[in-house]
Amino acid sequence: MSAGGGEPSPGDLGPPPGMGMGMNTSSGPGDLIKDTVDLTHEDCAFVCGRSGSTKQKLARVSGASLDLSQRDLKIYIEGTREQVDKARDYVGFVLAQRVGDVDIDTENTTRTDLSVVVVPEECVAYIMGKGVRDSSPSSPSSPSPHDACAR
Repeated sequence: MSAGGGEPSPGDLGPPPGMGMGMNTSSGPGDLIKDTVDLTHEDCAFVCGRSGSTKQKLARVSGASLDLSQRDLKIYIEGTREQVDKARDYVGFVLAQRVGDVDIDTENTTRTDLSVVVVPEECVAYIMGKGVRDSSPSSPSSPSPHDACAR
């Protein structure tokens, strides 16, 4: 506890840094916990993103604090149980993108942190923006993805 006996100091909020999953002693839903995810060199670069942008986005959307150690090849996550769980999921989704498509089971879980929007195949390139190629060749007589999606 802090010297005044009121609010806990940051050192009182959880286990020491670097403790991995299953090592926390928190009991309440608002207690701060710490967790780690092991990474490879390639994973570190991918999770970090250009100028740390990916790591910052992951922290923002999960609400957790993320500390990426390229030396230790670990990402340290701190937050409430819900924040840490989201951060672990989001890091996993980002890493899965390195090797292929990411599938999130929306049928058997009740996720409140995402929305599913069914996009017609002819509109994917329009929604994703530049760099995404339309999988079907366009002929002069066929409408562009922009035309199909503008309706």
